[in-house]
Amino acid sequence: GEIELSYRAKIDTQKYEQIKKEDTGRIRDLQKHPLYKYLTDTKNNLSINRYPVNDPFVQHVAKILKKDKTNVLDIARACYDYTQRIMYYNIDSKVPPVPEIMVLGNGKCVDYSNVMITLLLACGIPAKEPQFLGAVGKEGHVQGLHAWIEFMVPMKDGTYKWILSDPTW
Repeated sequence: GEIELSYRAKIDTQKYEQIKKEDTGRIRDLQKHPLYKYLTDTKNNLSINRYPVNDPFVQHVAKILKKDKTNVLDIARACYDYTQRIMYYNIDSKVPPVPEIMVLGNGKCVDYSNVMITLLLACGIPAKEPQFLGAVGKEGHVQGLHAWIEFMVPMKDGTYKWILSDPTW
């Protein structure tokens, strides 16, 4: 038989401030963060399988995207634009490894997020996929899951901010 599941969720909304490029810093400013090595270390943690930053193809693409850019927002924008350019949405994706996604050029939201996080990490920018619930439909019922990313940006005032980005859209 069929089982119908229903979930109720309370969603707290946040207001996100506009970040101006002139208020942000460079990669070298990120490297001053006390947790920078931990946040970008993919050799000594389990994320090396999910975000294969040392893959030769990933490294090649990251080098091209980073090119002569030093501002973190410029590099993040290049990673976003690349992800958008190479991919089309495919709900039937089985979440293959990132290099394979990049070659196939299709996937669902988690694939888009995995590609962008891998590229950001390969460029030296801390990035993560927050835990997610998903879209909320009628009467507060969860209609499905969705993945997006956050990446760290150094601010010129010496602080650091996590910036939300949705590479699927």
